[in-house]
This record gives sequence, structure tokens and C-alpha cells, in this order.
Amino acid sequence: MRHIHKFGGSSLADAHCYKQVAALVRRHCQKGDLVVVSASGDTTDLLLALTIESLPALAQHQRGLFAALEDLDQVARLCAALDADLDAIAQALAEGIDNPDWLLAFGELWSARLLAALLDVAYLDARDFLVIEGGLVQPQSAQRLQALASQELTVVTGFIGADSKGQARTLGRNGSDYSATLVAGFLEAASVTIWTDVTGIYTADPRKLEGAYTQSLLAGNVATELARLGSPVLHPRTLTALDLSRQQLIIRCTFAPDEGGTRISAERGNKALSSLTWRQGVYRCQLAASDEALKAQAYAVEPGGRVAYLPFPHGEDAEALTLLALVGQGLEWQSPAGAALANVAQQGGLVHQAKGPDGLSLIAFIRALPEKRLLARLHDQLFAVGVVVLGLGNIGGCWLDGFAPRLKDRLRLYGLANSKAQLFDLHGIDPAHWRDEFAARAQPRQDGDLLAAFQKAPFAHLLLLDLTASPQVAKQYPQWLNAGIHLVSANKQAGSASLDDYDRLHVTLRQSGRRWFYNTTVGAGLPVQAAIRDLLGCGDDLEGVGGIFSGTLCWLFQNFDGTKPFSALVREAHAKGFTEPDPRDDLNGLDAARKLLILAREAGWRLELSQLRIDNLVPEHLRAIGREEFFDRLEELDAPLLAALNAARAQGKVLRYVGNLRQEADGFRATVGLEALDPSHPFASLTPGDNIFAIQSRYYRENPLIIRGPGAGPHVTAAGVQSDVLQLLAWLA
Repeated sequence: MRHIHKFGGSSLADAHCYKQVAALVRRHCQKGDLVVVSASGDTTDLLLALTIESLPALAQHQRGLFAALEDLDQVARLCAALDADLDAIAQALAEGIDNPDWLLAFGELWSARLLAALLDVAYLDARDFLVIEGGLVQPQSAQRLQALASQELTVVTGFIGADSKGQARTLGRNGSDYSATLVAGFLEAASVTIWTDVTGIYTADPRKLEGAYTQSLLAGNVATELARLGSPVLHPRTLTALDLSRQQLIIRCTFAPDEGGTRISAERGNKALSSLTWRQGVYRCQLAASDEALKAQAYAVEPGGRVAYLPFPHGEDAEALTLLALVGQGLEWQSPAGAALANVAQQGGLVHQAKGPDGLSLIAFIRALPEKRLLARLHDQLFAVGVVVLGLGNIGGCWLDGFAPRLKDRLRLYGLANSKAQLFDLHGIDPAHWRDEFAARAQPRQDGDLLAAFQKAPFAHLLLLDLTASPQVAKQYPQWLNAGIHLVSANKQAGSASLDDYDRLHVTLRQSGRRWFYNTTVGAGLPVQAAIRDLLGCGDDLEGVGGIFSGTLCWLFQNFDGTKPFSALVREAHAKGFTEPDPRDDLNGLDAARKLLILAREAGWRLELSQLRIDNLVPEHLRAIGREEFFDRLEELDAPLLAALNAARAQGKVLRYVGNLRQEADGFRATVGLEALDPSHPFASLTPGDNIFAIQSRYYRENPLIIRGPGAGPHVTAAGVQSDVLQLLAWLA
């Protein structure tokens, strides 16, 4: 299938840009594709205002673009062609130009010649196939292009065509986008990619409203309505030439080609709202009964049909206004979004409000655009995700420092809390200064304050990051889900709670329509749960999971070779921050057991924690004493663990702390504890601190699926949290 790529004037502003575009074409295009180009930079404006006196400046600009070429023969050929064109233009200026479109066509022609030379391909002058009569594209254009199109990569001029007499005609300003979709329609191409200077279609104009973000998917009818109401990215005619049930339109940025973009197709988006848009230069006009053609061009018509809101003035009493609108699907003024828009519109002097076709927009006509702060608050209320971070220790600090700033356009950090204090600010907390803000302004934490802060938050979506290990926090998940709050959790308590609590949580998830992401509860950033879900989704049957699930215990037993007492290694690991504040929380095996239980439940196996056999490395007489006393008596661990090490060595084996879960004829066998392993065993030789998971299934019975990597540490866990946040944002998109 062919694909069409279009590059606008801002993408071809100078010689460097031409080189960049040529590189993008080589990377993204294949044989048979067509590349539609606009005139370079401001060339069209220069041609519109061209005089004999300004012609040298235009010539100098065009020759400067040839610096993109290294082949001197190509430069000479382009210079000769340009000189011939300039001579013709000079003569026409002296004699008078009857057809301004003839002059404007040179901008696209020069662009196509230069890019074709850079790519060493042919170019096609759209005047050879695109027939335009009275501003309308004629049906024979399709057959003419089909006859001319080759199976090689070809550069095509945008914006221009010719009438039936061969006289140059244009499609109007921004017509190159329309040219690209026309070409795609004529050739039944699979997609059109419009390369421009923005990364896609935003929730609002990012040049005017901080916090606007790119939308990855837009339904075609929504995109058409957004273009009708004045989107700076889409021209109203752009989508008319495409069959979006078979073709896609993609908006991407020439200068940030790896930042995704917006895909427009017949596919319906997951959310009702898409964009907040506004434009000035809208007029309230009085109409005569016969002005049906004007009504067809109006944004809205008042009941009775005698007053219309037009993109141009009509009549002596036309009143200049501003249009403020929400665009999406199934919109109603009675909805919370409609009420929020109406409230802000009142601040701008509301004249009239209307509903767009098929509920695709809500439009307010106002006398003046409200203050930027009101628009920003409205945008947050409609599109932003308000975030509270609970747990400000190592993981929370790493996420706030390293990852939260990367999502600042989409997320509004407005809450920070730990077990003792909290800070909420509906105007937002800058992640770059969160520590100073929390130290200066945090208040003592009270029960119920967190839910109250969520209930007051003016954001479209709410997200709690639970980066604690607290069972009390996990018990509140159903309450938060019912309040409309999404959860991202590094807390293992909910996933390993009693089956009654676990089942209640999942019922609440289904009923609330909220999402809970918890991939960091096992393996930090390793995709263990995702792998199990994928296998089950593909029809596989899980038969067992084994591995080393604790990064702390991995570090201890990879280093425990008898040269140092085990107690010395525990002290060293604690000093390096590898253990919990109380090392018994690692040594008792409960952390590894909870991870094993979470994986079992991910596979659909209904186990309780009490059904797991857990080898607690802390002697019973040291389990109930205070932490400081435990550190004082840490050497009491040495003798039994040295005996276990020597017993393993006597068999030529190594000592490791391993978890195993297997489905057997009489049920499940689930254990975590010390095992003596052959030195060649996959679990025997790990980088200290790693986790390893061996997944056995019907597909992976003889040769288990191995996932290995850092299974602990604040940075890798924070990265896993970020991955979960991104999954939520993709689901909300």
C-alpha cells in the first residue's frame, strides 16, 4: 500500500530543514510513496507581495536553500532552472500579471525540485493532474494522477493545480494539506502523514495555554468539527478527501519525529472530550430570509434563522465576538463539562451558546476571551490528571525527582503525604521544588483528609500513587476507587491481602470503572505480571513460577561465601540502603512470599498467604524484640546460616533463598525458603540484588521463560511506577 507524506513550509524553512526532511523521507518512506511539499518558509507571502524591487531578495533566499545539496552538478541544474523562472517572473512583473496563481505556483515548484534533487528521485507538478475549476477539484483529476503515478518514490507539489485550459490555479491558503489528502484519496493510499512544527493536535493551543498536551487518537468526525471551529493544525477541507474507515491521517512533528503524534481515523476515542478551542474574529450577523448560503457557512444560527455567527462580517451591524468551544463526542450543556464551559463563558460576557452537529461541540459566543488563569483552570477541569503521591521515601523521592517532570503537561501534582504530614495545593506543586514545599507548608495528617482533598480537586481525572508498604493504606483502596480515583501502587499489601479483601477490591474495580496498576509490586520494573497476563491471554496455561524474588536476599546470599559472617553482610546491606529499616522485614521471607502470592493470583490461583510455607531466617526468639536490640544480637544469626552454607557446600552446591509455586495433582505447592542449588542452576549466579523469575507453562514447559534483572532499588521501582502511570494515561487518551 502507498503512503502519502506532506511537509509544510515551516518544515522546509532553510537548507538545514531540507536535509532533515530528506532524512525523514529516507527513514519513513518506501517505493511508491508520494511526498507532497509546500513552498519553503514564507515564500508564498513573498510571492504575494512581490515587486521588481523585492525580486532579488526572493532569488537570494532560494539560492541559499541550495546549500542543502553537495552535488555541484545538481546545484548548477537547479540554479539554471531558477534563473529561467526568475527571468519569466521579471518579465511578467514588468508587463503585468493576469493570473496571480501562476506566480504563486513557483513556491511549490521550487520546493519540489530541491527535495527531489536531494533524494535523487523524480518530482511531479500537480498542474499535470489536478484540475481545478471555480475553486473545485474536478473528478478527472483522479484518473489523471493514476495514469502518472509510478512505483517509485515521487515528490509532488502541493497547493497548486490547473484549470481545463492549463492555467495555474490554487487550492487556497493551507491547501497543501488538502492536496495530500486528495492524492491519498485518488490513489487509495493507506495513510497520510502531515509533518508540521507541532507534535499533533492538542487539548488546547499549547502556545497560549501551558499544560495542553498532544492527543494520540482522534475520531475523524471530532477532528472535522475541530477544524471547522478553527483548529490551527487542521484545515476544514483536509479530511474531506479521505475515507477514514480505510485510511488514516497522522499529524507528526518534523523537529521531534519520535514524539508520537496524533492519529485520526474512524476509530472512536475512549473519552468524550477532545479539545478546548477558541478563536477571535467571529461575527454576530443579521441575515435576510434568503441568505441560505450564509447559514451553511455559519458556526451557529439562532432560532428563527435571522441571526448567524460567521467567520467574517456580514451587514452593517455585524458584532465582533470570540468563539469558545469544547469539541468531543456526545457533548451536552447539562453535563459537568458543559456547565464548566458555561461558567467560564459567563466571565467573558456570554452572548449565545449553541450545540454543534451530532453533539460534537459546545460553542459559546462571548464578547471577550476570559483571563488566562480561568482558561487554564477550565482546561485542568476537563483534561488534566490530578495526582497525589502517598509515600515520600526512596521510591517516592525518585519518582518525583526524575519522572514526574516528564509528564508535567498531563499531570498536575497537587498532593504529597507521608504517614505524619500532608500538603495539598489545588494550584499545583512544582516537582522541582517538592521537598522545599513540603518542608515549608506541610500540615499534620488527619484521617479522612486524603479523600476530602480528592473530592475538592478540580481535575478531569484523579490518581493516587501509593508508594508505601502500609496495610492500612491498602484497606482504603475500595473507598478511593468508589470516589472515582485511579490507583498506581508499589504497595504489595492489597495484592496479597485475604481473599475476601482481594475479591472485594476487584468487584469495586469493575463497578467503579477505575483502573489499578500494580506491576511494581513484583520485580520492581521487570515485566513479570505483564508476561503472565500475555501468556494467559494467548491461551496458555500456567503450571508454575519459581525464582529469587527478593533483591535484598539475592544480595546477601550471592555475597555469603563464609569469608564474612552473615551478620556482617546484613549490617553492610543495611548501611547501603539495600534492606528495609528493620532487616527482619526482609529476612522473615514475608516480602518474597507476598510477591509469590501476587503472581499466583495473577494466574487465577486462589491462594491465601497462610497456604505458603515460609522459611523465616530470623530465629523465633529474635522476632518480637525491638529493632535496636535485634541489631545488638544480630550475630545470633551466624551459626545456623553458616551450618546451612556448609551443608550445601558438602553437596557441591550453593545456598540461595528461592520461591517456588507449582500446580500438582492434589493442589498447589507454594514455598519460599533456603535451597541448595547446583552452581549451573539459572538461580545460582546472579548479579547481587537481581531478581529472576522462571515461568513454566504449557508453551514453556521444558524450557521455562526467564525474566531477570534488578528487582529492587528506588530508581528501577520508580521507573516501573512511571510505566504504570503511562499505561493509565494511554487508557485515558
